[in-house]
Amino acid sequence: MNTSLYRPATLSLAALLAAALAMPAAAQSGMNTTALQHSVVLDGLENPWDMAFLDDGTMFFTEKCRGLSVRMPSGEVNALLGMTGVDGYASQADDLFCEG
Repeated sequence: MNTSLYRPATLSLAALLAAALAMPAAAQSGMNTTALQHSVVLDGLENPWDMAFLDDGTMFFTEKCRGLSVRMPSGEVNALLGMTGVDGYASQADDLFCEG
């Protein structure tokens, strides 16, 4: 078998691979990239676990092994439903559990 026929293709593939590996930094500054921004809406949480937002800015959130709370658009936080034995919640439920 004549391997000289495969050598140019192998070199071309290696050159394309090397060029592709060198391009990610250049590709990230293209027109199709998204600039992400963040802002802190609530701090001091113990193991925040999940969040859900309403259209008016209300944020429901859970803290792992603690419970469910709500942050109102005004910034006021109300602890709604906690695990048994966790203080500070309006009510507690025996069927909440903490694993993981």
